[in-house]
Amino acid sequence: MTIETFIQEYNKRVDWNLEILNKYNINLSNDNSANEIIKDYISLTKINHEDYDIDNAELYEYPIKNGKQTFELQAYSLTDYDHEYFWVRFGEEEDEYKENKINTIKKELTSSYNEVRNKLLILENEKNELGSVLELLND
Repeated sequence: MTIETFIQEYNKRVDWNLEILNKYNINLSNDNSANEIIKDYISLTKINHEDYDIDNAELYEYPIKNGKQTFELQAYSLTDYDHEYFWVRFGEEEDEYKENKINTIKKELTSSYNEVRNKLLILENEKNELGSVLELLND
């Protein structure tokens, strides 16, 4: 595996990420909690020689798991002045990749949704308790 091959594969996955967003008509420019979760799992930034120090990048190989090989690229960002980390799981076809991304995002969104719903239930109960006492005091 070469760094150039990794970059080609990674950038292909960025295109797939864009296709996922377009399919569901998701606009990440809006600042909201759902988009923040999605941004954690969907990268839209391609790796290129203008923005990253590719010549000094490091490529790491992880053990094969479930027939898939994961590689990690560590590259210095010439725009953010920090090291960034990129991962690609080779052997994963486009449909499988997209399905895994969507399922992961749905899992995280569901978890956050349930947390917010539970907080709302607690606050609704607290509001009702306060309202009851206020009603008694106002009579």
